[in-house]
Amino acid sequence: MDWKTCFTGKKILVAEDDPLGRELMRDILGLMNCSVQFAEDGNQVIEMYQKEPFDLIFMDIRMPNKDGISATKEIRAAEKDGKRVPIIALTASILDEDKKNCVKVGVDDFISKPILLDELRQKMAKYLVK
Repeated sequence: MDWKTCFTGKKILVAEDDPLGRELMRDILGLMNCSVQFAEDGNQVIEMYQKEPFDLIFMDIRMPNKDGISATKEIRAAEKDGKRVPIIALTASILDEDKKNCVKVGVDDFISKPILLDELRQKMAKYLVK
């Protein structure tokens, strides 16, 4: 699979409050020719989701103001017409309780930090390559 072309133009929203985490995701997703936007907290995620469609959302679970679990719950409640954006949780430490809560609100998958490039590409392919 050609990673530089199979994700070209895919609109990705990355919810990440850490500046270094955002920079890393910008670099990685940029190499894959994705169109990337960033949110620093759950409130920004909701605002951006309401304004335009995304092909995939990477959601940090622990963010200020509104966490990733709450933001995911709101997104799932707002989805219409059977259109469901894949949401992949990003987390430094996924406790069983957190994982259960994520699944309960509709998170599709998980990536542990630090992010491994191969894992990220495989998860993206799972949801974006038909």
